[in-house]
Amino acid sequence: MASQAMQNDGKIEKTFKLSETISCGMTGDAEWGISLKNELQNLDSTASGLIQIIENFKSSFKKHSTFILAGKYDDGKLFYYGFQTEK
Repeated sequence: MASQAMQNDGKIEKTFKLSETISCGMTGDAEWGISLKNELQNLDSTASGLIQIIENFKSSFKKHSTFILAGKYDDGKLFYYGFQTEK
């Protein structure tokens, strides 16, 4: 799964555009973060809907990780949301 975010130089991409107004980033367990990004990327959801999916995402992780969601709400106001795993 991590190969989906692998760049030509062998580094793992850590930021992704989910829509025209929402992006995400990750640190820590790349496989976990990419799995979560893939789950979010397949959805057409509001910022609050994406946050609920992040908080309820069921997947094991190998080390402490952080997932960040940032962008604009439908009304144009900016938002930033950070989620940390416990390990």
